[in-house]
Amino acid sequence: MATLKSCLEWASTSVDQCTSWQTSTERTCNNWDSNCCTWWPCSWGCKLLTWICMGWSYVTTAVCLVWTVVVTTVCVAWSIVEIILVPVAWLVALIMAIPIVGRIIKWIRDFVREIVSRLLGILEFLGSLVGIKLLKKVKLCIIILRDEAGNPLMTEAAMQPFIASAQSIYLAQCNVQVQVEGLHTADKAAPTNALDVGCNEVAAGEDLWTPGSYFEFMSNWFCPVSSFGRLAGLSPTMVVFVVRTIGGAGSGTIGCALWGITDYVTLAPDFICNSVLAHEMGHKTGLWHDETVGNLMNGNCAGGGTSLSGFQQAMVRSSPYVSYWL
Repeated sequence: MATLKSCLEWASTSVDQCTSWQTSTERTCNNWDSNCCTWWPCSWGCKLLTWICMGWSYVTTAVCLVWTVVVTTVCVAWSIVEIILVPVAWLVALIMAIPIVGRIIKWIRDFVREIVSRLLGILEFLGSLVGIKLLKKVKLCIIILRDEAGNPLMTEAAMQPFIASAQSIYLAQCNVQVQVEGLHTADKAAPTNALDVGCNEVAAGEDLWTPGSYFEFMSNWFCPVSSFGRLAGLSPTMVVFVVRTIGGAGSGTIGCALWGITDYVTLAPDFICNSVLAHEMGHKTGLWHDETVGNLMNGNCAGGGTSLSGFQQAMVRSSPYVSYWL
C-alpha cells in the first residue's frame, strides 16, 4: 500500500501549501491596509482594495483545496487500479525483457511517451516559466544490488542522505515532492554484467542485451505496485539501481541515466556528493549538463550545487516522470 500512502503524503503537503498561501496573502493584504493613507477618500479606496485582496486570498485557497481533493481522489483510485493490473503488467514485462526485440519495443514505447508527454505538457512548461508551480510529485524505487559473493553494494541507511538531498532540492527548486515507493536490497547476487555497467552509448547497448533484461525483471519484482503505470507509460516510477562500477573502475563516473529510452538510472556506491541522486534524476527528467557554478546539473561535483534555472525547472515539471495524481 506504499502508493496509497504516497497519495496521502502528497495531499498533506498540498494542504499545508494551500494554508501557507492563505496566511501569506492575508498578511500582505493587512500590511497594505496598515501602511495606506489615512485621509478618508484614500482610506476608503484602501479598504476596498484590501477587501478585494482578502477575497482573492479566500478564493485561491478554496481552489487549491478543491484541487487537492480531486487529485488525491484520482491518485487513490489509480493506486487501486494499479494493484489490480499487476498481473497484466507482468505479462507485458516478460515481453519487454526479451533481449533485443523486447528491449527495442520498450525503447520505442518510452521514446513515444516522452514526445507525447512533452507536447501535452506545454501548458505546464509555460506556466512554470511564469511562476505557476502547483505541487507535483515524482516516484522513486531504489534497488541496491549484491555482488557475486552476495554482499550488498551499499547499506540502505547509507542511501538515506542522498534521498533526503533529492527531496529537499526538488521541493525547493521545482515544488516537486520526491516520494520513495521502496528502498530495497536485492536478495540474490546480480550477474557481473549488471554490476559493472557502462554509460551513454555503452549503456544503451547493454540495455538491449541481458543487463537490460535483468533490470527490467528486477524493476517489476521489487516495484510491483507501480509496474503497470511504468509499463503503460502513465507517470512511470523512476527506478534507481546501485551498481558496482559505471564505465569501469577508476573512471570517476558515479551515475548514469539514458534519457527517453529507459525507466532506470544507475549509481555507483562511491558517491562523492549528496546531490548525485538528484543530478541523475535531472537527466532522467530531460536536463543536460550545465557548467554554471552552483547548478545541480554541473557535471563536476566540486562545481555543482542545488540550484536550477527557470527553464530547467519547467523541463522537470513537464517530464512524464512528474505528475499531479498518478
